[in-house]
Amino acid sequence: MRCAVCGKQVRGDYYRSSRGDVWCARHHGLPECQWCGVPTRARGFGGPNCDSCTRAAIRNTDGALTSIRRVGSAMARRGFRIRPHVRVVIDDRRDLQREGLFSSSPHQLGVTRYSSRTHSQPTELTIALLEGMPILVFEACFAHEYGHALMAATPASHAPDWLGEGFSECVAFAYLTEDEKSREARMQAQAIRANPDPTYGGGFRKVHPAVQRHGLRAVADALVAGRMQTVGL
Repeated sequence: MRCAVCGKQVRGDYYRSSRGDVWCARHHGLPECQWCGVPTRARGFGGPNCDSCTRAAIRNTDGALTSIRRVGSAMARRGFRIRPHVRVVIDDRRDLQREGLFSSSPHQLGVTRYSSRTHSQPTELTIALLEGMPILVFEACFAHEYGHALMAATPASHAPDWLGEGFSECVAFAYLTEDEKSREARMQAQAIRANPDPTYGGGFRKVHPAVQRHGLRAVADALVAGRMQTVGL
């Protein structure tokens, strides 16, 4: 087996990541890639980036089209569709903050913003995503924001944060676990399930049982209609 850091044949002691990457013990102590945890000397897109994640990075909307269509097709198979035209913005953190799309949190990867008249469909819907995410991380993040977009300008958009984030995490989880996904996808899905954050992970663990009982579409319909109690939420 070859080292994910230096590319040489691994000899002697080594480390292995949760997704199966291995590296020589002598690289231990280097900064970890912000996406996969593999040690790296390289930096890019706001933090340490290993070569593998750099090669898979989504840099702009043109590079994201295939992934956006892939997620959109997966949602369409479940009967979902975002009705208004969606503007997708992919940029660095500083510019997204300057545009008022991102908060000051250094951990934010995406956000959904919309404007609407009272009791109407959104008149403008924007999904903003951080540049530099590897393809699968990007797709999971886009699926999460797709969940928010489905709830835009509905009673669910005024629900507690744990409910909106929990449902959106269920959308990302469904995407990551659809059909026979890669080991990396399964690991990302497990990270959603085990997330200790009370809003994201806690929200997922509250909403997901309803999804298992009634299905993702039924839960979405209940949230849009403001009848959360019909699915036990």
